[in-house]
Amino acid sequence: MSANGPNQRQYWHQNHKRAFTSTCHQLLGRTVGAVIVKAILAITVIVVLWLFSPQTAWQKLLMTGASLGAVGLVFPMVYIWHLIRAPAINQAEADAKIEKLEWARAQLSIGDPYSVPNSSPGAISWRIKIRNAGASAVNIHMNLCNIFPRPRSPYWDADYPYHIAQIGRILDSNECHIHRGGEAIFELCRVEPAAHNTGFLTTLNTRIPGSNRVKIEPGEQWEKMEYVANAENADALKFILRMHTNANGVAFEKINNVS
Repeated sequence: MSANGPNQRQYWHQNHKRAFTSTCHQLLGRTVGAVIVKAILAITVIVVLWLFSPQTAWQKLLMTGASLGAVGLVFPMVYIWHLIRAPAINQAEADAKIEKLEWARAQLSIGDPYSVPNSSPGAISWRIKIRNAGASAVNIHMNLCNIFPRPRSPYWDADYPYHIAQIGRILDSNECHIHRGGEAIFELCRVEPAAHNTGFLTTLNTRIPGSNRVKIEPGEQWEKMEYVANAENADALKFILRMHTNANGVAFEKINNVS
């Protein structure tokens, strides 16, 4: 908890508030009832000493003043002690609160894209894994948000975002939850050779289930395919893939995560 910048006044106000409260609790009690009882006892002692002490009125007045002065001296000493300790206590409480919040949130990470053979002849499926190192991630969704440069295919309508489904699920029933230490696999797209070596057909347009009309032409490259994965209890996870064609077909690689 920094004492620099525009938060300095608030920083010291919090320290003062804690020190003052702790001092009052230590000297007077933690409840209103305890404060009242201690005040009554203190007044009773002073009254008894005043009425029944054999000292002169001047001595009694001096003794009462000394007693009140001692209380007045003890309070600031105890307050200063608590004020010195307040920053460390406030910081420890803030750290504990942050740790508790982090423990209640999912911590998602994204793996590298990889390909697996598809049931269709010559086709492969490109997939990617989301892993969770935090609390159980609730209602995870993945979307393709942009491609640069725009695909050359006339069938690409660039109507972002395009939802990405888990393996074995369809978009209409794509509820995804990942427990701590677990993972889920999403299918980026299916790729298969087009007729007469004219490129590769893909299922990038997930708005039309099963459609493979979006074609990647020979030599075509997409420098930035922007994706985001969201969960109800996690920060948005943004990442970028790059697509390029080679002698073996189409390849996707992860560029980086985006904060």
